[in-house]
Amino acid sequence: MTWRRARSSARAGTRLATALVAAALSLTSSRVAATEPQPSSARAIFVGPECQLRREGPLACEPIERLVVLRGEVAAVQVVFEAGAEPIFASPQVESGLAVAVERSIFLPVRTRSRGRDPAGEALPWTAAARPPDGSMLGELADPLCPASPEPFEVAGGRREALWLSVSGERAGRGEIVASWAGGGRVALPVEVLDASLPPAPARFFAYVETSELARGAGPEEAVRARDEAFDLVARSGVLPIDRVTDANELAGQLRELAAGTPPRDLVVIGAYGTLGEPTEASVARAVALARAVPVSVEDVILYAIDEQCTSDLGGRWRAALAAAGGEGRRVRVLVTCGDDPARVDAEVVMTPAERFDPAQAAAARARGQEVWVYNGRLPHAGTMALDVPAESLIWQGWIAARYDVRRWFFWNVNHWSDGNRGGLGPRDPYVDPETFHNADGDAVLLDGLLLFPPREEAAARAAGCRPEPRRPLRSARLARLHRGLQDSALLALAHTIEPEAARDALLAVVPAALADVPAEAPSALGSGATIQRARASLHGVIERALRGGPGSPLTREPLTREQARSSLAQLREAAAAHAPTRPPASGARSRTWVFGAAAVAGVGVLVAGWVRARRRAEASRSEPGPPAA
Repeated sequence: MTWRRARSSARAGTRLATALVAAALSLTSSRVAATEPQPSSARAIFVGPECQLRREGPLACEPIERLVVLRGEVAAVQVVFEAGAEPIFASPQVESGLAVAVERSIFLPVRTRSRGRDPAGEALPWTAAARPPDGSMLGELADPLCPASPEPFEVAGGRREALWLSVSGERAGRGEIVASWAGGGRVALPVEVLDASLPPAPARFFAYVETSELARGAGPEEAVRARDEAFDLVARSGVLPIDRVTDANELAGQLRELAAGTPPRDLVVIGAYGTLGEPTEASVARAVALARAVPVSVEDVILYAIDEQCTSDLGGRWRAALAAAGGEGRRVRVLVTCGDDPARVDAEVVMTPAERFDPAQAAAARARGQEVWVYNGRLPHAGTMALDVPAESLIWQGWIAARYDVRRWFFWNVNHWSDGNRGGLGPRDPYVDPETFHNADGDAVLLDGLLLFPPREEAAARAAGCRPEPRRPLRSARLARLHRGLQDSALLALAHTIEPEAARDALLAVVPAALADVPAEAPSALGSGATIQRARASLHGVIERALRGGPGSPLTREPLTREQARSSLAQLREAAAAHAPTRPPASGARSRTWVFGAAAVAGVGVLVAGWVRARRRAEASRSEPGPPAA
């Protein structure tokens, strides 16, 4: 993909409104940062996955005092060790009768922000009104996660280190997680695994893996192993991995059996990012042969014909060529990415950027036999992959997919390590500089398209307190948070079968509105990390009450199937739409932050109203670079 921006008179018309909003927000940005001092003595704190950790400064997250997990759920919790004036030695060992995977958090230096031509205005991850304040985004931020070394590690005086724990609910019962450090300090977190099963996640996400990056400098066998490990890391997060698939070897990688407990392979993408080119006799024959090799159990066989060229007729020509080929060619559906109304696009599947996904247009397209999916995200419409955004950003995606019928959601890349698109600056070391995306339009983004980190050399891994695993990519906390959001969609589906109103209220608390239902000139109304924690706790409370025989529908002893979970979520979606506020309120801790911005929007409402629709039509789709030429 290429990053583009259409310049139009509509954009000029909105500058006054966004400038007023930005000015109002700048008055309040200083209020975001907490003022509590660092502790004078050592301590360890358990916090949720929504907490963004900085190496120094105040810890702007509330501790959690109890962890509830369902069977089949993987609950994330962070253990934060803070030293006082003197250094301490903390232990990565977890004392519990639970299944807990321990990873070490690695901190990255964030010296600059994602930005466009105006460093303080809009950027590819956000509109001007939704730009997160600098005060909470600069410094050293935790994101890469590596398998923790078993040796105790030092926490320097006045600093913090952290572990990311993935707690798997296997058997019902109670336990605790104990974090300790030299000198006798310890803190315990009670954990309860409920006697109920989390259904498979009903929300369907998929992401592109750039296999050529994984193969760089590797022999054939090493390249295959690296691809498989990257695929499994993505799939264990509830996301289907795809690559470009232009030949049988690449198709074999997409069809390989994924790790246990991962989503079923119900989607195969051929020729991602238009890599099959024109529908010549040879390329059509290749596409048909590839489709023939896909098992009949795969629901969607997609040919990704062209990327973000809405005026191109390539999608229509591929449709005609595949129909004429007959046989397996008729099984293949042609996909294009485009932010226009799907009615104007000649393709069977239109994948639209999250900020341009209009529920009414999608429903109309589906009524005439066309499909509409979503890709990526931009604040305030949806979460985004960038590093310098609220930590809950990718958790939101699962909640938004529960609130809106997006069918499938795509992420353009998970290992964009080389910054190799038009205007890119070449290979980057994201551990040293997370500003890994640049384009010819002057945009820069921190870690966009990068949810997996490149393998670390043994010496660097040991220095970071990691267990060396040569050539194995590392997952990010952002990928783990995306998994958390997808599990939350399953939790919503289960809770809705017991207490529908409680599930509806939880969903609306987090997502009063999103996607194209939110104007670009509005600040974000998506629920803060604290709001998500409260909503998730209310859903676990629904299940706990059902287990005690409380009011509501009884909890079925058989776990919901994926299809039953999707059916429950569809009913919940309808109920949420019927009760949604006409104007999304700011929620949680973010409501105080955005109050002045909301007032500014109201003050220029008359001015903005006439421009919003024109801006949506003219504003370029947000997209990213595709794979390098074969």
